[in-house]
Amino acid sequence: MRISGVTAWLLTAMLVVFSGCGKHPAPPTARNDLVLRFFNSLQTGNAKAASEQGKKLLALEPNNDFISKIIEVQESNQGVQAAQRAINSRNINQALQIIDQSIRQYPDNRTLPQLRAQIRQLRNARPLLAAMKRADSAEAMSSALTAATTGLSANTTPKLAAYFEAYEKEIEARRAEEAKRMEEAAAAARREAETPVGAEIPETK
Repeated sequence: MRISGVTAWLLTAMLVVFSGCGKHPAPPTARNDLVLRFFNSLQTGNAKAASEQGKKLLALEPNNDFISKIIEVQESNQGVQAAQRAINSRNINQALQIIDQSIRQYPDNRTLPQLRAQIRQLRNARPLLAAMKRADSAEAMSSALTAATTGLSANTTPKLAAYFEAYEKEIEARRAEEAKRMEEAAAAARREAETPVGAEIPETK
């Protein structure tokens, strides 16, 4: 979770809220430093640090729903970041396990199910692309392309989109080639049918 232009007034509000909380509050300098480090972690996308610092702030103000919500978001972000590391290591199954665990922990998070769907598509990418390479006819190529574009719709990068476009052109070329061969075969069959029995069939150039 990254904070944009609202950081300044949120930070000010946090400093005010924590300046008088608790019967035995921490020294103002320590509290303010914690608030500053907390928002810095949010800005830099350090979900783990933000979560830990948020819990410390929540201990000072147990009923602060704002902090509770941020902690929840940051902890789910930790799962997302861990899943991304697994994907970068080409461990798609581990990434799915991490996201599944995060979904069980945060069932109300709407982003996690969407991410799980994207990761599942990534898991299917290799067989879908392999099917495109195996296809040996225009019809088979067209079917493989449809399956791949549908199955990878949530993970289509510019590079993948360019590959699909080039593959579509290959299908058109293959279809034209197959049509030409069919015409040649049909012409040869007609010549053979028109040639008298015993006569020599002329060779085609």
